[in-house]
Amino acid sequence: TGGGSVITDMSAAPAGGFGPPRAGAGQTLPEPPAAHGTPEAARDPSRPETETDDRQPPAAPPEPSAGAAGLPDDAASEETGSDSFKGLKAGNALTLYSGNFSLDCLDDALHSNGDLTVEAGSFTIATDDDALHADAALTVNGGTIVISRCYEGLEGAAVTLNGGEIRLTARDDGVNSAGGSDGEPEMDRFSQGGNDSHIVINGGLLQVTASGDGLDANGSITLNGGTVLINGPTAGADTAIDFNTFCEINGGILAAAGSAGMAQDLSDTSSQPSLTVRFDAAQPAGTAVNLTDGEGNLILSFAPSREFGMIQLSSPDLSLGESYTLSLNTDGNQSANGLAEAAEPGEALFAVSLESAVTSVGSDGQPFEAGRSGGHGPGRTRDPELSDRGGPQHPGDRSGGTDGPATPVEEGAIG
Repeated sequence: TGGGSVITDMSAAPAGGFGPPRAGAGQTLPEPPAAHGTPEAARDPSRPETETDDRQPPAAPPEPSAGAAGLPDDAASEETGSDSFKGLKAGNALTLYSGNFSLDCLDDALHSNGDLTVEAGSFTIATDDDALHADAALTVNGGTIVISRCYEGLEGAAVTLNGGEIRLTARDDGVNSAGGSDGEPEMDRFSQGGNDSHIVINGGLLQVTASGDGLDANGSITLNGGTVLINGPTAGADTAIDFNTFCEINGGILAAAGSAGMAQDLSDTSSQPSLTVRFDAAQPAGTAVNLTDGEGNLILSFAPSREFGMIQLSSPDLSLGESYTLSLNTDGNQSANGLAEAAEPGEALFAVSLESAVTSVGSDGQPFEAGRSGGHGPGRTRDPELSDRGGPQHPGDRSGGTDGPATPVEEGAIG
């Protein structure tokens, strides 16, 4: 095409990739005029040595930025900080007002170096570390939170649940309050937390399935309202509810099942009665534990999703001085979350009178020694000057109360 030919030496090729035309057969091409700035012109002795070419050489392409190709680069890490595997994180405070979130993370799903607050929204979470983590206060006022996988579910120096629905499955603790900064998931990152750490539940639904403690506070636990359902560990050094100072029940519904070996009785300063039962043998998963009053009305029916050797029950419908019958039904209670408003009573084990805020018995309904059978001591008495909404507290006297007398029930009396 016009005598042109491809130049393989691209250093001599002008822009476009083609050189000057060559003469064909029988053709003579005129010599091209010497261009200003060509080697010939540069060697012209009549030109001053200081004369420069008006044309500038093409600018060199910019150096690719570190990590531009998607490859890890140490220099980029030094400039921008280390990569994060968290879902949503904040350096000071994180507040979520609404929205739909689906998070699958290697690290914390929701993380704040300060306070973390959930006002509303829908959250579906799977993580290899914490689902919700706050170095300071963690507060849930509303929303729906479903955690299918996590190391710990909710973790903060102070945890307050005022509303919403939370359903979680944890490899370790369901809800942990201790105080401190984030760390490796395999470590008890808040092990140095003080007694000012606390868990306060004022409302909402909390359903926990945990291989560690269901609720774990280095300080105190206070239940003022809401519904708390715990499927705790089946064995080992963990239990459904673990605390260092006190666990006070002033309202709400509590049904917490787990291993019996490290179980703690709740605090006798509670304004709402509770019943703790340690069974002689582990009960199969799905067995409904039913508590009825003297007239046969169902107070509570809870069917844990895991094998259990201990259960703790509390309800606003329990009254001091009244007698209640506990029965087991291996057929369960046909409830999605284990808590049912109606259930077949099953086999009656015993009847017991609640003579104090804390009643702790064995499988026969006879009083059980207060506190743990090994490990920590029993729940402690809260500081009476503290607000009923919970908070910091100093260690006080041992609690446990006086168990009311148990009345054996004849076989077949209920069922």
